[in-house]
Amino acid sequence: MTPRTAFTLLVIGVATLATGIVVNRTEQPTATASGELAFPSLAAQLATASRVEIAGQGKQVTLVRTGESWGVADRAGYRADLPKLRALFSGLAELRLLEPRTADPALWGRLGVDDPTLKGSTALALTVTTADGSVLAQTVLGHRSLRSAGGLPESVYIRRPQDRNAWRAEGRLEADADPLAWLSRDLLNIKADDVTGVDITRGDTHLTLSLHDGKLALDNPPPGQLDDIRPIEVAQALENLTLADVQKGDLPGTRVGTATYTIKSGQPIAVRLSQDGKKVWAAFEGPGAGTTLAGWAFELPEWRLSTMVPLPQDFMKPDKAEKPAQPDPPG
Repeated sequence: MTPRTAFTLLVIGVATLATGIVVNRTEQPTATASGELAFPSLAAQLATASRVEIAGQGKQVTLVRTGESWGVADRAGYRADLPKLRALFSGLAELRLLEPRTADPALWGRLGVDDPTLKGSTALALTVTTADGSVLAQTVLGHRSLRSAGGLPESVYIRRPQDRNAWRAEGRLEADADPLAWLSRDLLNIKADDVTGVDITRGDTHLTLSLHDGKLALDNPPPGQLDDIRPIEVAQALENLTLADVQKGDLPGTRVGTATYTIKSGQPIAVRLSQDGKKVWAAFEGPGAGTTLAGWAFELPEWRLSTMVPLPQDFMKPDKAEKPAQPDPPG
């Protein structure tokens, strides 16, 4: 699915939530009755949304729209998690006011809708704007109320800038001010059965794995008893591969090695790896990696290092210490 198609579906899906309700997009009417939409104009105007800001709990994130795609500004515009953004927009568009709560600022903290900049506050400030800065939705998000009885909807406490009262609102609305929570984490998903060869360079060591009797194995294995599982782990290294973090540009830290994968499609994928402290970073090159990964460095889980650029000794079965002799049982 292209970014344009995905975003179009996002807008169409959410717009059906409040068809027929259209007001000036800078207008945020004050609700006086239970059951009103918290943001009556939002669903009809989501096509104009261009910026989402969430701040609180010592973190902040900004999501920006470029053309038909969304990116995380705090990570150089790397692509955002579209399903997560779709859920946020749907939650805002569906949110309905149930009952007003306290208007006393001293009590707002009990509902989690106090000033998000205050020390110890658990509140989140959420703002959705257009490209020209017009506000489509703005609120402080507080505690969620999870219903234990089956079939009862969830609710959340909110405080909008035009209301002095906090409100309990019906709906599921989850937000996060951590930029890492908004990254699209999927990188590659190359099945192990599609890998036909791997060339590994780590320092002065070079290893080659290719198919032997239909199974991936070392071309020139070192003497000793080999671990049959290790080649399988190398072949699985690009399967369901996800990022932990991302940054624009080349690899940080010290270069460790390179693994070049040959796959059945005939399009190789080269993975360059580095280590910065305890963090492992990877850069992907070659036609098999596509264009969306080019020019980025991705933090991977630390254990990925030994599966992508293993050393010769990593292919050996671990030595088993001899068990001490046990005395004969009595009698």
